[in-house]
Parts: sequence; C-alpha cells; structure tokens
Amino acid sequence: MSVRFREALVLSPHTDDAITGAGVLMYKLVQHGCKVLYRVFCTCDDTLEGTGYPKGTIAREDIAAASVLGVEDIVQYDFENKHLGNSRQEILDIIYGYRKNEKLDLVIAPYVGDFHQDHQTVAEEALRASTRHPVTILQYPVIGTSKDFNPNLYIPVSHEEADLKIKAISCYETQLKFRGNWFNLENFWAEMRSRGVYINARFAEAFILVKGTLNIDQTRDNGRHRLARRSQSEG
Repeated sequence: MSVRFREALVLSPHTDDAITGAGVLMYKLVQHGCKVLYRVFCTCDDTLEGTGYPKGTIAREDIAAASVLGVEDIVQYDFENKHLGNSRQEILDIIYGYRKNEKLDLVIAPYVGDFHQDHQTVAEEALRASTRHPVTILQYPVIGTSKDFNPNLYIPVSHEEADLKIKAISCYETQLKFRGNWFNLENFWAEMRSRGVYINARFAEAFILVKGTLNIDQTRDNGRHRLARRSQSEG
C-alpha cells in the first residue's frame, strides 16, 4: 500500500536543519506530486560576522539546496538565531495559519526532544498547532543535537537519492567550511547508511511518526489524500 499526500509543510528552525534531516523525503514528496511548503525561521546571518561572507549568503545556499530537491515554495523568516523561544507566539501563529489550508495533510518538524533551544521551540509549536488538525505529523532528527531520537518510521533511500541529498547539503558551503568537524558529508553519508541497517536497505532516512491520519474512505477525486492498495492482479 502507499499513502499519498497533497501538501506538506516542512518546518526548519535554521536554514540547514530540515534538508539535512529530511531532504530525501522532501524530494520524494515532490516527485510524487505533493506540494512542499518549505518554511525556515532563521537564516543565521549573525554567524557570518567576521567571516568575510556577506549577509544573506546562508539564505542563498539554502534556496540552492532546496532547488536541488525540487522544492520551490520557500519562505525564510528572520527570527533571532538561538532565541526563537522569544518569538514563540509569532512562530505558533505562522504555523497555525496553515490550518486554513484544506489541502495540507502532512507536517514535518524537528524532533521535540532535541536539546537545541531553537529546534525545541519549532517542534513544540508545530505540535501545538497541528495536534488537533487532521494531518500526519513526522519529526526528523538534526545531527548532533537529537541524542535520544528513537525513530519508528523509516524511508528507504536509493543510491541516486542519497547522492542527491549530499548534493543538496553541499550547497551549504559556509557550514561545511566553518563547522566541518561535525557538519561534513562523511557524517551525512554515515547517518543514511546506519538508518538503512534497520530496514535492510543500503540507505534510509528515519522519523518519528507522532500522529498518522489516513482518510481511507475518501478518494483522490474529492480532494483528500487516500490509502491506495495494489490490486491482486497487480501482485
């Protein structure tokens, strides 16, 4: 069986969080006709001070990375890095606003147990805004700060898709240069390989399924996503 989504809201506290944690999923959704709404709450210009890079560099890197994955609907906000908690209500209002979108059926957010304060804030407000809404909620890990992440949903990743994710991550040149001790391509390859072990796949991405919503009785024709089964004749 397969689950089809019409619109997915991807929430990223900082420019690189969602793409490193859920880049292949974002790509797969686009390839299967799902509209991906990519929302970034901080572009981290403060981290460029004294580096010689102009403001907006990381934001441009992020747009380039998303484009590699086929994601075009991108909005970047300029909340203060490391202090998203001070803008908690504004962030909630932004996420909550998407409840008016009847097509939205998937929310992808950071892991709520992440120990980075900005990641926690976005994760908590995503849950607050979406828990009573008929959407599926997935949480992704951020490498290095999701220590107790215990996934219950795995998505197989082909070698071509893994290559594409690494190509997208490679767009974050500033992060690879200044945080290369942990933000490096070898680590992201290793993460996908280690996730794949649990589902007998070469590579995988892993998530926590917080809530799954399946509108089994409604068809694609009346505007809701559906649970599709292969017929016996196809088997």
